[in-house]
Amino acid sequence: MPQTASANLFDLIAARAKNPGKMALETADATALTYGALFERSGRAANVLVALGVEPGDRVAMQVDKSTDAIVLALACLRAGAALLPLNTAYTLAELEYFLGDAEPALTLCRPELLSSARQLADKLGLPFVESLGVARDGTFAEKIAAEPSEFETVPRGPDDLAAVLYTSGTTGRPNSASLHLSCYAPVRLLLPTCYRHANSLLSDRRRRSATAFSRRPHCVGSAAAPGRRRVSRAFRRRSFRGVPCALTRLRGLGQNRGLAVF
Repeated sequence: MPQTASANLFDLIAARAKNPGKMALETADATALTYGALFERSGRAANVLVALGVEPGDRVAMQVDKSTDAIVLALACLRAGAALLPLNTAYTLAELEYFLGDAEPALTLCRPELLSSARQLADKLGLPFVESLGVARDGTFAEKIAAEPSEFETVPRGPDDLAAVLYTSGTTGRPNSASLHLSCYAPVRLLLPTCYRHANSLLSDRRRRSATAFSRRPHCVGSAAAPGRRRVSRAFRRRSFRGVPCALTRLRGLGQNRGLAVF
């Protein structure tokens, strides 16, 4: 029987980055990574995840500041088949206790200055590993990255496998978890450029009737199985944005009045 192609999002990203010397990330402090360097470091980070016992389907909680290594970690989770759980850095330890106790991650990453208190919390909850990750490639996780080889065979994943876990804001009660599966991402990657291009104008003025932000003809998701034909993706209609209130879910409603088929 022919093997089914992997739905791992990292494979899709890597396939699009054909030039390893092209710049992938560049920050205000002059930190820069080419696609080749980014994928190499993500391989090292994925090896760290496996060495710490993270298995496909496990959750990896991350409460760290924005940095290039935070993106490296996200790619490493994809490559290892783990589900990333990003947590707001403004959460207190008491709030963090709820999220970690509910999600039960196989690995938790925090800012270096919070490592001691985060490990005490993990011991209280019976969680196995806590490492730290800073913005300047500091922290215990960054040290482990430097010690690992860059070669890593990306774990094959299916469209219904878990890719990430997000929590709602909890405005009407305790925050609830929302599971994002890999099948969410393929259609979303086609829609996001259009959404982001016009999100500000749409969200700032709901009453505009000119529809200048979107064409009046609906944008549909193309079918790779039938080149040249345009159709609505069933997976997109069934799974996209489920359970997570955000700007994009607001765009769903706005798009119906702007000729955008976001279903």
